[in-house]
Amino acid sequence: MKAKQSTIEVTRDAEGRPRVVSGTAAPILADFLETDLRGDAAWTARVAERLGAAGEGGEPITGNLYALEIRGAQSVLRNIHDAKVPPLVMPTRDLAAAVGAWLAALRKPAARPRKKG
Repeated sequence: MKAKQSTIEVTRDAEGRPRVVSGTAAPILADFLETDLRGDAAWTARVAERLGAAGEGGEPITGNLYALEIRGAQSVLRNIHDAKVPPLVMPTRDLAAAVGAWLAALRKPAARPRKKG
């Protein structure tokens, strides 16, 4: 499966957790951000650093549900629990932009609910 190039949008849910706005990213990419990177800015920054280096080979980055293989200009996200799910192949620069947007959202403080009254 190839990803369409797009700019992801990140919002926060009622509990303050970051979420990808539906339709702004391939479902596998959105799931990778929400499940494997979650709310961990330090881990997300390390993944962003590896994507920025974009070298060939190296060990895959393995998270809760996905393995990320960085292959120079192309990267591959594979579901490590369900071989029937086709991998997502996308330009590394687009994946790096998505991870960067996720990281920016993590570093931005969540808005506090307004008090009524």
